[in-house]
Amino acid sequence: MDKLSYKIIGSCRPTPNELQALMYFRDNLYDKAFFGDEKEDFGQILDRIGQGNRNIRTYVCLAYVGEKVVGGVIADWFSPCASLLMSYLVVAEDCRSNGIGARILKDGMKTLCSEIGETVEYVFFESENPFCGNDDQAVSRLRFYARNGAKRIPIQYVQPPLSNGQDFARNLDLYCLPALSEGRDPLTEIPADKLKEYLKVFYDALAGRITDEEKIRQRKDELSRMEQTVDDLASDERKMVFLENIFENPNYKIDTCTVARHFLFDTIAKEGGKKVKVPFDKKESSEECADPCPVFYSYETDLMDYRHQGGKIPFRTHYYKLFKGVKLLLPKAYRYESEGLSVLRILERKDLDVDISLSWSKSLYGEPKYLIHLSISPCRKDRLSGKDQDAFFTELDLIRFTTAFGCNQERYQCISADGVLVNGDGDSWDGFSILEKKGQPGKSVMEWLVEKMYGISKESLTALGCGITELNLYGLYKKEGGTRVFDDFDAFHRQMHKKELWNKTFCGIILGIYDYERMTTAEIYDTMRSNVERPQSFMVFLRGHLLKIKCVLPSNDNERLESILISPYLLIPSCALVYNELLLDDCNSKVEQLLNEEKDDGQKRLLWKIFSDRKYYERSRELLTEYNKSKRSLEDNYLQSFFQYEGEKEIMSKLSLQRGYTDRLRLLFEKLEAIRGYSDKHMQDYNSGAEMNLNMILLVLAILQVVTAVIATAMAGISWSWVLMVLVSALLFIFFLALGRFLLKNRREK
Repeated sequence: MDKLSYKIIGSCRPTPNELQALMYFRDNLYDKAFFGDEKEDFGQILDRIGQGNRNIRTYVCLAYVGEKVVGGVIADWFSPCASLLMSYLVVAEDCRSNGIGARILKDGMKTLCSEIGETVEYVFFESENPFCGNDDQAVSRLRFYARNGAKRIPIQYVQPPLSNGQDFARNLDLYCLPALSEGRDPLTEIPADKLKEYLKVFYDALAGRITDEEKIRQRKDELSRMEQTVDDLASDERKMVFLENIFENPNYKIDTCTVARHFLFDTIAKEGGKKVKVPFDKKESSEECADPCPVFYSYETDLMDYRHQGGKIPFRTHYYKLFKGVKLLLPKAYRYESEGLSVLRILERKDLDVDISLSWSKSLYGEPKYLIHLSISPCRKDRLSGKDQDAFFTELDLIRFTTAFGCNQERYQCISADGVLVNGDGDSWDGFSILEKKGQPGKSVMEWLVEKMYGISKESLTALGCGITELNLYGLYKKEGGTRVFDDFDAFHRQMHKKELWNKTFCGIILGIYDYERMTTAEIYDTMRSNVERPQSFMVFLRGHLLKIKCVLPSNDNERLESILISPYLLIPSCALVYNELLLDDCNSKVEQLLNEEKDDGQKRLLWKIFSDRKYYERSRELLTEYNKSKRSLEDNYLQSFFQYEGEKEIMSKLSLQRGYTDRLRLLFEKLEAIRGYSDKHMQDYNSGAEMNLNMILLVLAILQVVTAVIATAMAGISWSWVLMVLVSALLFIFFLALGRFLLKNRREK
């Protein structure tokens, strides 16, 4: 590696030779590395070198290999707060990726700090937030700074305009370099007063460049807001602001665990703008599968008692295929909100070696539904060599698997391996992708699924936001040192509600939250309360996530099958719960639509109501048909307690209560009775209208008889004016009779 030498310019005005070196640096490095609003006019930088004002003085550190400038740093020194802002760090394009940047940051910056001649208390720098511009280069820069010890200051930072022609920069974050801070290595926090002082001095130093009154007012508002944020962050008596790590920092390794997630397959897909029916699998007929899968068949027939379901098998689960040694690409970066603050993290690991098992289930009565089960475990053997490898998930990996299906508590975003911004909707599996061949881009999990199972569009798949995590305590180790956390289940059980780091970690996995270290004792107790407990295991079910923690020697773990990677005693009850939820969702959607239509019918025009007897009859029959269909579906298809063993019965009953299925079922029957009431009311209105129509016909016949007699008399010489009066009276009588009928019906509806 070539030796670097450094030239510091800034203690006085540049000499002609120094000015020539600065022009070379501007033309060949600075102008090629920075663009738009992120680049300050280099003439303004030159004006501050060696003179500046009492608040700001600019230094340039040029890095040389021999006589060639290969990189450099532009930094502003703020004497009133004894802080240095590293404004720009750049390395020549042909010299990158060989460690020059890190050496400039370490040695060049120390040389620059020494040249200042005063104590440098803090070194700050700004870097683009990758989630503001979805810039892949921003992730690479943060990864570089993280490797060199940078820490993020967790405020919503805004850079003031560098000139009248520029605007406020809201796409930047503020960072600190602890290793360059005098006497504060390692620096983990900064006094709130010092941080506010730096922000004020920095804003004041740039104030002279702005003459626009609106920007001057906005500048004051932004500075005041940031100062208030600093005070909020330093709410304790020490008044310190904690500095965030850029890299995520897991504490545990878990090599014996499985994550399973459920997807819904829609057999009605859109092709060319039209809805077409798609078979689930080209290898399977669309009829009910008569040939059961041997992997699941024995478990289903052993576990289930079909008497409560009319002797019918509610569903069949099939093992599809095990894919060993799959390369699962992780997101590059993610951010989440914690108590109103946005936290950003870069991942050190780029991928995981995993085994993926695919299974699927189909309901065998009622409206057919297909569920896809995807199970993932660490791959313990290298695919090419066949040798054992150190494969594991961290607790943050498990939290990522949970957040990927909509179970996260806070807003979550990530940048996938191919640089795509994912907004936590679950449909794209939130940033995960699968690499099958080196040199080719990874496919999203959804794309990989449809390709492996049925080769249709991914629009037919929906992530259901629920699933299972099965974790064996014998595979839980501390990341530093590699010691096992628990030797037996009793040790875990005795301390499961204490305010310990591992306890908070389990809460984070259950809830799908990254800020689990903030958990209080009360929150831990509420979260870690088991739904189902056994001598060597216990289960927690929250937000559709079923977590089972057990402590069984791997050689004695007979529940976990090597082909499906997860216990069928968990997968089958979980599948039944999903079917119940889908059934309740479908039925509730239809019932709500009917009830909303009834509300809309009450707002129709008056004249329509007068002549709508037939409509009342048709609506009554329609509601009665839908009532019978929905009620029969809930009574016959909702999976009741059909398991033979207490363990699975307990999962169904307690988890149905905890998820609210029992209450939803009761409320649905109440809504159905309301629909039945609407049907009866429409039939009554129809019968009342029919009876009134008959009376009106008899009345008209009677009037016609009178009119006929009047006409006959008139022909005999009676005055025509009297005849006309009688006819007008008859017509008015008919009108008021019809109006009375409408008022009667309207009063009955109210």
